[in-house]
Amino acid sequence: MRHIKYIIFLFCVIGLGSCSLLRNKTNTSHKQDSDLTSYYKSWLGTRYLAGGTTKDGVDCSGFVQNVYKDVYGINLPRRSSDMETVVNPVDSRTDLREGDLVFFQNKSGQVNHVGIYLQQDTFVHSSTSKGVMVSNLNDNYWRDVYKHGGHHPQMQNKKSKHSIIKTPEKQTKQIAKQKEIKPKQNSNTDTQKDNIEFDVEF
Repeated sequence: MRHIKYIIFLFCVIGLGSCSLLRNKTNTSHKQDSDLTSYYKSWLGTRYLAGGTTKDGVDCSGFVQNVYKDVYGINLPRRSSDMETVVNPVDSRTDLREGDLVFFQNKSGQVNHVGIYLQQDTFVHSSTSKGVMVSNLNDNYWRDVYKHGGHHPQMQNKKSKHSIIKTPEKQTKQIAKQKEIKPKQNSNTDTQKDNIEFDVEF
């Protein structure tokens, strides 16, 4: 009788251990970038302001520019259309990774809006109607105007600016040396008045 009870006890212990392993696997399968999450949440609800770059008011490219600079240590151009030129295109939405840029287009096919991809088809951006908010790429409007995603070259193997080389020039030279190519000069500049972006209504 004692032998039977001991066997039952062992089965219970093994069963509980298995459940624990399953729970841990589930929790880590969609682990979020904590730096990005805490940062964008501090901006949620900030009103939209054409040409704005602060929490007093910010437009879509101004918000994205702040996130990349403060979270990843990457300087992006001021306009969303210029941001498109410095990233590697991600044509399939299934290949998007957290922190990638997502671009939207007008009827002429030109980029006029940008956001940052999160997880499970969601992205954070500054909307002219509601300010900084999280939206879903599957919503009818965003699905129709979505153009493509973009992965910045300096985002490779990066999580936050605390774990990377902060100087873009040094990072570019290291990547170039690994690929045995001549490094390009960093063409990103600080915000200029003549580069202010005025987004269309969203």
